[in-house]
Amino acid sequence: MDILKMKSGNIADTKEKFNKRREEIKNFLASEVYGRIPAKPEHLGADIESEDRGFGGGIGILRSFKLRITLDGEVFNLPFRSVVPSGEGKHPTIIYIGYDSAIPSKYLPAEEIVERGYGIFSLSLTDIFPEGSKQNKLFKRLVPIRKRKDSPGQIALLAWLISRIADYAAHQSYVDEFKLGVAGHGLLARAALVAGGYDERFNYVILNSLEFGQKYLSRPELFAKCFADGDGECFDDLALALCVPRTLIVGAATLDVISEREKEFYALNALNAPLTLFEKSGIKADCKEEEFTAAGDSVFYRLRDGTPYFSRRDWNAYMDYIDSKEAKNAK
Repeated sequence: MDILKMKSGNIADTKEKFNKRREEIKNFLASEVYGRIPAKPEHLGADIESEDRGFGGGIGILRSFKLRITLDGEVFNLPFRSVVPSGEGKHPTIIYIGYDSAIPSKYLPAEEIVERGYGIFSLSLTDIFPEGSKQNKLFKRLVPIRKRKDSPGQIALLAWLISRIADYAAHQSYVDEFKLGVAGHGLLARAALVAGGYDERFNYVILNSLEFGQKYLSRPELFAKCFADGDGECFDDLALALCVPRTLIVGAATLDVISEREKEFYALNALNAPLTLFEKSGIKADCKEEEFTAAGDSVFYRLRDGTPYFSRRDWNAYMDYIDSKEAKNAK
């Protein structure tokens, strides 16, 4: 499907037309792939349950929270955590969705991130689905029965939760709401992509080992009901296009045997046309198997050696790019 071709048949050849095209893409992905993301809850709050001001020897403040979400008068609680620099002022902050709740953890080198001046708000699958459960009471309330073809799957519901954490984070005095990012790895990178595409508060969308292709087609619970009835196409190029002209950071590994590299490069190269409308640049790259890095105004791509993993050098490479971009914007 052409990113710029509108339902009318016209081409979105201006910023204004592309903004209308973006809404068409949102509706298409909601009705054909991920399902419709639920509306905001009637009330949202959070309680600090613990605080450690000695994190990393005093460079950061680690907090544990209980998020309170009210739906139809019923309150649902969800744990999440943050670690932010101890210094004064507002800090660039990343909402990270991970597989476990520990800070630091396998994929979250929190001390190094904080030392570089970034804050992290962390939401984990172990908290969403405790003790290996496949059920979540909040999700069941949001989607009581999956009869509608556009009822949201778990990816859309995880994206909804990411935005609820952003609701809280963006109102904290130590968070720079204009330098807000979202990040995920593997399957959770797809949840980060949907959150970043539909929630324009995220200026940086960080997708580590997104795994372009067909891996998740055997798990219908991840997608809308209509997805199982379709041709199994995730339309990654359209999902990425929702982030235009904001910044996309995509990381991959040479030994990733799941992601389809050709689809990866097709989707990334397809962003050049809409980015041009905003006088931004993406990347132009051929399908390669050896490691390399490509950077534009709004797209950063890094194919490194090794297997899929959200390593310290991955985080540092992404933060290096953000820092250089912010330095240019400050001039």
